Amino acid sequence: MQIVRASDYSEYSKTWGIFGQDDLRLTRSSASTSGCAGNLKSALTERQNKSISGFDLGYTQPFEAGAQANFQLIPTTDVLRSHLWSE
Repeated sequence: MQIVRASDYSEYSKTWGIFGQDDLRLTRSSASTSGCAGNLKSALTERQNKSISGFDLGYTQPFEAGAQANFQLIPTTDVLRSHLWSE
């Protein structure tokens, strides 16, 4: 049995980078060079939302009930129960 899934979607991510360097002369015969670099990469994005077509938003994972029950056992003062994850 062979399963063929044609994929015609285009996934991409963007990357930004910056670099700075400076030379500092300490004496006539010595110098110091320092530099700093950084980069930022965006999340993977699909151009026309084709990679998630047919996604079932109503599906419930088989372990969801157990996970919800365990979550209820966490004290309300815990970080996980903050306003970000309010019920």
